[in-house]
Amino acid sequence: MERLFSRRPDPYGYFSHPHELGKQQLLLDMISDRRYPFALEMGCAEGAFTRRLAGLCDFIVAVDISKTAVERAKITCKDIPSIRFLHADITEVELPHALDLIVACEVLYYWDKRSLSGRFAAFLRRTAESLKPGGRLALLHSFANEEEYSFRKSYRERLEGFGLTLEQETIRGGDPKKSRYLVSVLMKPPD
Repeated sequence: MERLFSRRPDPYGYFSHPHELGKQQLLLDMISDRRYPFALEMGCAEGAFTRRLAGLCDFIVAVDISKTAVERAKITCKDIPSIRFLHADITEVELPHALDLIVACEVLYYWDKRSLSGRFAAFLRRTAESLKPGGRLALLHSFANEEEYSFRKSYRERLEGFGLTLEQETIRGGDPKKSRYLVSVLMKPPD
């Protein structure tokens, strides 16, 4: 990831591409029915979504594995003091507890590899446990075919196995022959 971000700013078009902006807006629309005192964004990249998410959150910890991306995110959000950026591999960080919201947008498939299967399962468990009762986990992942869709859907299913419940889910994107995306919002049941 570092190599990609060091080549040029905004390599995925998070700030300008209509497809990316549409995904961000859909995710915001699906979680905007409340305010979140404490949120975690996994894979914040250069802060495009972080900046928009800040309107719903009192405090955000935003993490990315790319040092270059985190440095750019700090510039993107320099006028928002309620965001703390962290350069780290999120799977190796002790996750905060009592989170009201966790956002994982286009990141889980980077860690879900056969060689890391035990570590990834432990990470998903820790993620679910980091939510406070009533807290939400919002997932958004693109897919290009049925096999990828099943793979992306399995994240939600595995998290349900760790006690989260599905609140809402949708598939969006234009032409089914092109990339679409699955958005799932899960909740840790209230005590």
